[in-house]
Amino acid sequence: MTYGNGELPNGGWIPVSERLPKDRDWYLGIFKEPDTGWINPLPFICDYVGSETKATTKEYWILRGFTDRDEHIDYYFNLECVAWMPLPKPYKAESEDKE
Repeated sequence: MTYGNGELPNGGWIPVSERLPKDRDWYLGIFKEPDTGWINPLPFICDYVGSETKATTKEYWILRGFTDRDEHIDYYFNLECVAWMPLPKPYKAESEDKE
């Protein structure tokens, strides 16, 4: 839902408490540390899988570059997603539009 000014609520971020993605796809995710409650302001590029694998967090997210490694790093596997949003459309140079 957009508002009169064309902006999405929360800047387009969807709280996990409202809903999770319906489809497996690439997203931006904001995660918090469960033991301290600290929310990292920088988003992760992540994949919502929707089921447990050896590379997912407890909430079924794969944090690209962190939980998809060969080595197990508990810190990343224990992060909790608080909000997510679809990735923006990829950059397209103006010259590509004219072709």
